[in-house]
Amino acid sequence: MKKWTAAMLLVPTLALGATAGAYASSHLEAIKANLNHGLQFELDGVKWIPKTDDGLNVLPITYKGTTYLPLRSVATALDIAVAYEPETMTVLLGEKSEGTPVSQYDIDPYYDFTLTTERDYTLYDGVDYKEVYYAEGVAGDHPRMTFTPEKDFQTLYLNVIAVDADMTVRALNGDQEIRNVVVHQRDGLTTVEIDVGGVESVDIEFLPVDIWEPTDVIVPLSSYYK
Repeated sequence: MKKWTAAMLLVPTLALGATAGAYASSHLEAIKANLNHGLQFELDGVKWIPKTDDGLNVLPITYKGTTYLPLRSVATALDIAVAYEPETMTVLLGEKSEGTPVSQYDIDPYYDFTLTTERDYTLYDGVDYKEVYYAEGVAGDHPRMTFTPEKDFQTLYLNVIAVDADMTVRALNGDQEIRNVVVHQRDGLTTVEIDVGGVESVDIEFLPVDIWEPTDVIVPLSSYYK
């Protein structure tokens, strides 16, 4: 994860919907501040310009000697998930306190994986996982799935079972590898933690450790985001 080296107080520029209503208004206090046109930023030694999700430049605000930046643009630059809970007016940074099932967000299993509830595929080592993505005979053809956290979460907890032999799980954000871990057949259900902070979508590749030892793969829908 990138490191922020300047000490700044950050405030959110998250839209407060109608659900916040009068409650939000009652907590607002008018101040007189200045848009700072002269301040420039570097992030990890590279020039950085705060932007909205739409790509528009955002000017910092200076108030009583303190510089304020829009929280979402800074969080995105630092690969930190940010969300807003209007009912409680709470800004959520990083991991959430509770998990959200991956099934609540788009999943593209490509042609390699089949979503099934058949016990022939959901039952493993005496445990019925109820609903799973199943791929047979994974060999050297880089079968994969795409998960879409939409920048809402910090971590994907991916539950995986290598049925017949050890396999490697690779997580890719575009061309950038963000996780590479061996899942051992002897361990049964294994949870792979993948940092998806600031990531719109992540490709998960499943590769046998030994191409001469293909393996079936089970990905239960018990996987979740936090």
